[in-house]
Amino acid sequence: MGYLTPDLTTAGLGMLLDALNGDSIIFTKLVIGNGTPSDPESTTDVVNPVITINLTDIQVKESYVILTGRFTNSSLAAGFYMRELGVYAKNNADTEALYAYRYAVDEADYIPANDSGRMIETTISVIVSVGQVDNISAILIESDAYASAEAFNDHITDYDNPHHVTKQQVGLGNVPNLSPADMTVEFDEAKAYSKIASGEKLSTLFGKLARLFTSFKTHIDAKNPHGTTADIIGAAAK
Repeated sequence: MGYLTPDLTTAGLGMLLDALNGDSIIFTKLVIGNGTPSDPESTTDVVNPVITINLTDIQVKESYVILTGRFTNSSLAAGFYMRELGVYAKNNADTEALYAYRYAVDEADYIPANDSGRMIETTISVIVSVGQVDNISAILIESDAYASAEAFNDHITDYDNPHHVTKQQVGLGNVPNLSPADMTVEFDEAKAYSKIASGEKLSTLFGKLARLFTSFKTHIDAKNPHGTTADIIGAAAK
């Protein structure tokens, strides 16, 4: 959503004059609604508020500020046209009032309900006049909306275990944290030679291999283990 420029209300002009004399302007929230004011120029509140938006950022310029907030339709039971936009602020006495107000009819954006099949997250930025006031601030709250695309991409490309998953949580609590070169296998040598089968445990495989090597060594160390004679190989008897 692009920049919106609501007009100062009577209360907003009063806050501005007080701030020029040393008071402060503290922006507190944005409110969007779908009401119809009897007189937009003298409105003192959003007529029919639907969504209250926490401020997540403020940029103070030479004679205006840019206020930013985010909202979703995750808790919106019914869709509505965003005809009203209210900017609220308070002074040092903690008196909150409608500082600026915008009413739209023809160019109103439609916000669908949460069961419409369209889950949306909208960032809204509002430009508000503050004149030459120095004491400008805002109450900023972390957005309860979905993560932005940039934040989400940063998260999925973070390979340093951003969720702090432990080996116990993934069922590796009893597995030593060793590189393949340092891993050891405990096994007992098989009592008799047998073929290796697919799907066997490492301890069973190594036990069969150990039996195979033992049998092979015994074989090559034996004297004439095959009982070979001179007649078998066609050699002279003497």
